[in-house]
Amino acid sequence: LGQFLAWLLDGYVVGLVRACFYATEGMRQKCCIRFYRREVWAKLQDLAFKDYLAKSQMKELSPAEVASFPKDTVISRLRFIPKTDGMRPITRFIGRDTKTKLYQAKARNFLDALQACVQSNPSLLGSTVRGLKDIHKVLSSLAPAQKDKPQHLYFVKVDVSSAYESLPHDKLMEVIGQVLSPVQEELFTVRCYSKIWLDSHEGLKKAFVRQADFLDHDFRPTNMK
Repeated sequence: LGQFLAWLLDGYVVGLVRACFYATEGMRQKCCIRFYRREVWAKLQDLAFKDYLAKSQMKELSPAEVASFPKDTVISRLRFIPKTDGMRPITRFIGRDTKTKLYQAKARNFLDALQACVQSNPSLLGSTVRGLKDIHKVLSSLAPAQKDKPQHLYFVKVDVSSAYESLPHDKLMEVIGQVLSPVQEELFTVRCYSKIWLDSHEGLKKAFVRQADFLDHDFRPTNMK
């Protein structure tokens, strides 16, 4: 019976759902799958394209412009994720061809270099916090003063409209250049390893770690602990 149900779901039900519906996650409920009829999703996607073209956040290329690109140009796939008041474009470089894998490797190495720069000079991030641990550190620094002399605290949540679409690329390249220019002659090392530990609540856990760091002059990693 179990094998029959597995065959029924994998070979019949899944194919039937894919043929009739487009399945995607939403922005607010990422663990909740939404199903749209194909014709409805096509209309929503067409409206989203027209909206981004009207705002000049996207540009439609002519066949001649596409043909003028170098042959090694990597093309990303674009899809939309529904929001409350529109659609959010998401692009990913997915592919098994050689040029896509080469691009992904270069992008990964570039990100590793930036992370090594941030580790050696945390002030580059300014007041940026990444994750709940960083937020907890900032709030913990306020706790002693609040205990001695309690004061009102005000928290402001800001959402920048079209933040990534309106990001000036020239300024972005300038900032990245300022970060990397002092370390252009430095050598980096990237370590990939598995990390296994025993959690008091969840038991045995495993994670794959990729860590970048600068090399000393004797070519030994500076952080091997």
